Amino acid sequence: MSYPPHKEIYYLENDIPHPRNLGFQEDLGEPIGQIADYRLALENGISIHARDYGEEIGFHWDEVDPRVDWFEHLRRDSPYWYTAVCSLGGACLGVLATVPSQKKEVIIKSSIICGFLGFLVGFFTAEWK
Repeated sequence: MSYPPHKEIYYLENDIPHPRNLGFQEDLGEPIGQIADYRLALENGISIHARDYGEEIGFHWDEVDPRVDWFEHLRRDSPYWYTAVCSLGGACLGVLATVPSQKKEVIIKSSIICGFLGFLVGFFTAEWK
């Protein structure tokens, strides 16, 4: 915890106990070449994320455990994904708002405009570090 969030620290798999033996639960994570992901929730809402790469295991901590609040986890710990989700959400809202018109040009324009507005919301509300 003396490192900043997201700073990965690597250990050889044979030098430490496996995360499952330390109380970590199997979880999902952004695919970056790992075999498996594990998380350990701390009482203060922080989680330690372990990535098993086979011969080594990487550890870092996240400010928000995604199993508690996945949207806030994206906003604070994965701002690129958060911004993408906001953009996609905006585009979908634009489509839903204009589908009743049944005019393809209006639907496309609305999805682009609302997607861009979603991008702006995501970009300016994400915690960029």
